[in-house]
Amino acid sequence: MNNQTNMEKLITSNKKVFTIDDLAVIWEISDRKRLTGRIKYYLKQRRLIHIYKDGNTNFSSSDQLVRHFTSSQ
Repeated sequence: MNNQTNMEKLITSNKKVFTIDDLAVIWEISDRKRLTGRIKYYLKQRRLIHIYKDGNTNFSSSDQLVRHFTSSQ
């Protein structure tokens, strides 16, 4: 069993920007309601930053992006 916290899992990944589906896999949460609740909590705590897509990106409508916040940014 992996004892890393959710934030530690993001820090140790090679990515800095994550979709909701990325977070579901990394955090091993299949329940979408629970996952979005967890994301909202981290957004409120400013441990994740929501990235809004602009007109120049080609993300699908289901891709909501968040960025892991670190103090070095």
